[in-house]
Amino acid sequence: MTEQDLHSARTSDIRPVESFGHAVTSVCLVTPLAPGDSEGNNLEDFEGHSLYSRDLLSALRKKWTIEVVANQTAKAARGEPGVYRVWKPGFQYPFRMLRQVVKIRARVVHFERLGPTVFGPYFTVPFVPFLALVLRLLRKRVLVSFSDVVDVGKVDPAFLHAFQSWLHTSVLVRIGLTYFYFLIGKFANTIFTQTRNSQVILQQRYRIASDKIKLVPLSGPALRHDVSSEPAKRILGLDHRKVLLFFGHLAPYKGLEALIEAQAMVQRHRSDVTLIIAGGNHRRIRHDYLGHLRDLAREKDASVKFTGYLPTESIPTVFSAADIVVYPCTSISGSSGCVSLTKQYGKPLVTTTAVAKEEGIAHLLDAYVIPEADSELIASAVLELLGDDSLTGHLCSNLARTSVPFDLIADNISSTYQRLLA
Repeated sequence: MTEQDLHSARTSDIRPVESFGHAVTSVCLVTPLAPGDSEGNNLEDFEGHSLYSRDLLSALRKKWTIEVVANQTAKAARGEPGVYRVWKPGFQYPFRMLRQVVKIRARVVHFERLGPTVFGPYFTVPFVPFLALVLRLLRKRVLVSFSDVVDVGKVDPAFLHAFQSWLHTSVLVRIGLTYFYFLIGKFANTIFTQTRNSQVILQQRYRIASDKIKLVPLSGPALRHDVSSEPAKRILGLDHRKVLLFFGHLAPYKGLEALIEAQAMVQRHRSDVTLIIAGGNHRRIRHDYLGHLRDLAREKDASVKFTGYLPTESIPTVFSAADIVVYPCTSISGSSGCVSLTKQYGKPLVTTTAVAKEEGIAHLLDAYVIPEADSELIASAVLELLGDDSLTGHLCSNLARTSVPFDLIADNISSTYQRLLA
């Protein structure tokens, strides 16, 4: 989101024609995460993105009539007003979704958190560009919010192994990704990305016109739950301890083995430090990765508290309790829910160069950035921050300032709806 975009969102007098507080023209929001859902009952682990999806829909519904087309999961709520659960992951999805869009007569179809496999296994990838083409032929406006943008230049066997892909042929994956992003770029009216790096990849790798792409960062509304540090630690049974926090789904590319080893190193200097690992296994993990991490923590005699899958209502407690958030991810293809929440809660962040590049944050300005997920580097960074309140405060305030106000994000999306309908 450029300064011009922010200025336009603040000053624009353009609003959709309204009837009883809502726009006459409906918008269809296609999402794998409906308002009543959480990460625990969906096909994706969104590591906090459910908060963004829920709050964004609430803000947009103040200005627009929005119907939601979502996936049907075993634990999904029934009977939500304006929510149509018409599909399950698989090849039938595009046809069921298309039928529902025609029924509700939406003129704008907004795919939220779209990724190559968000609607099912790899064989469903070709259906998404096809669906966008059919919608355009039906004179619908198609808006796509990419949850992540994978650079095909970085797809190699190590990348596929890190992301637990059952497709072991790099060439096939590169062809599929190129097909997916290039054709979506051809058929969509507008594309939203969450990071500036994703913008560059779409333009340079996939030849998508720059005027089609808008930057809409991952953010959230002002915090409604004020849980101060010590009460939150008391709830977690960590009174008067220093708390390190990792938040997100668990996968080998998250640098968690190095983080646990770093915790064991930190304990040799500071016996009052505990690491919380908050999250469950990524859906692609086919073995007990959480169990592996528990075994490693016992082997290293590291003070680690595993929460498993963390319900949305528990997120304020763990972030309020944290003294430092550590996110040592080795590979990232989009904005991080963990980093977004770290900004909101005003916590210092230790992360890797890979994350810093994607998020546009700088070493010792916005966060403590280390080159890679190395246990000694993580331990050194943590000990330095625990011993330097001035540096910690500096990083917290600067990182928080990089967060874009949520109402401006909602206004920017709303103005895009208006432009597409003009």
